[in-house]
Order: sequence, then structure tokens, then C-alpha cells
Amino acid sequence: MQATLLDHDDTATTGDTTGPPGEPVTADEWAAHLATAAPGPQTAAMLGLLERGQLSTTGRIDALKAWERHTSWIQAQQVGLLADIEADALDARPDGMGWADYDWDFACEDVACALKLSGNTAAERLAVATALEGRFPTTVGLLERGEICYLQAKAVTEVTGTLDPEAAGRVEAMVVAKMPGQSVGQTGGR
Repeated sequence: MQATLLDHDDTATTGDTTGPPGEPVTADEWAAHLATAAPGPQTAAMLGLLERGQLSTTGRIDALKAWERHTSWIQAQQVGLLADIEADALDARPDGMGWADYDWDFACEDVACALKLSGNTAAERLAVATALEGRFPTTVGLLERGEICYLQAKAVTEVTGTLDPEAAGRVEAMVVAKMPGQSVGQTGGR
């Protein structure tokens, strides 16, 4: 039997829907709270305790928003790991051993196997992560706070892919304030 956020709550038997001031009590209040809370390990654990059957339609929408914010937070953690994996692979190239033409990208293969992706998809994920970590820290911050989704962050790298770092930084500065209120298509200019 899985614990829920309401295991401590006796509103069903007492009818009392008040708790400590400012603290959520009902499932819908918890969902609304989690939809606006900064995503992280603690809130993810609480989110996992929400029972869908105890939520109203509004509560379900709030829970959906909370899950989406946490998905973005998790994807930001993956971006950091992927960028580190790519950097490790580039640092480990055996050029010093006379393999100047060494062409095999083991980071791509490792990621493809680990995440069950095609080589092309793994290469794209590594490239996007490296670009985000290296050129777009503000966008990564938005992703980590759950204010934008991964596809919006990826769109920033796609739109600026041919620009030099300085110009790309100016583009990011121009769009970063708007991105939390935009769809993926609006962020990517589609």
C-alpha cells in the first residue's frame, strides 16, 4: 500500500478542512501548491504521493502542471550530465597515442545504449546539452526551475546554431524573459 499526502489528514471523517495557516490540506490544495513550487527532489517525492482519484478536474490540471515542471527539472539534470559525458569523451580522445584520425564517438554510443536511443538521437542530445551548458546558462536555469520545457531550450540552440557565441548570447538575452509564457513553436520562431 502506497502512502499518500493525505494519510495524516482526517478531513474525510471530521469535515475539518483547515490546517496550519498557509499549509495545503486537501489533495487539490497540495496539487495547486506543487504546481507553483520550485521543482526538486523533495517536491518530486511529495508529487509522487498525490492520488489521482482524490483530485478534482482543477486539481488534476494543477498536478499535470507540477509533473511537467518536474519533468523539466529532471531534463535540466540530464543536460548537465550529457554535457559532462561529452566533455569527458573529448578530453579522453587518444590523439596522443598516434590515433590522430580517431573518429569514433564513444560518448554517443554509450548514451545511445544507456537511453535506448538511436545513434543520431544520442548525438543530437549530446550536442544540445553541450550547447546549452556552454552557451546558454540562463536558459538552463529556466529549464531547471521548470519555467520552460526541454523542447524550448533545444529550440534556442537550433535558432542560434549558426551564430557566434556573442550573437547567440544576445539572442538568448532577447528571448529569455518571454520563454516561460511561450509555446515551443513561439520560442523557435515557427
